[in-house]
Amino acid sequence: GMPILAPRVSGIAELVRSYEKGIMFENNDFDSFERAVCLVFDQYKKKRAEESSAENFAAKYEEHKEYIKKYEKLYTETLNGK
Repeated sequence: GMPILAPRVSGIAELVRSYEKGIMFENNDFDSFERAVCLVFDQYKKKRAEESSAENFAAKYEEHKEYIKKYEKLYTETLNGK
């Protein structure tokens, strides 16, 4: 799901453990908030790249399975004299 960005103030810190369910930033500190937003964005980009890489691998694997089936058929036909 979507990460939570929350200021590090009483009560919220207990609900949101930093880097597990969300990212905490210092209250009333724009620089801290900006770093948290950038971190979330970087993590999102990394996750998308990993998902894309996994999808590409799976697609290539499926493609290879089709080649294997074709070669198995060719070998079987060759062995059976067809």
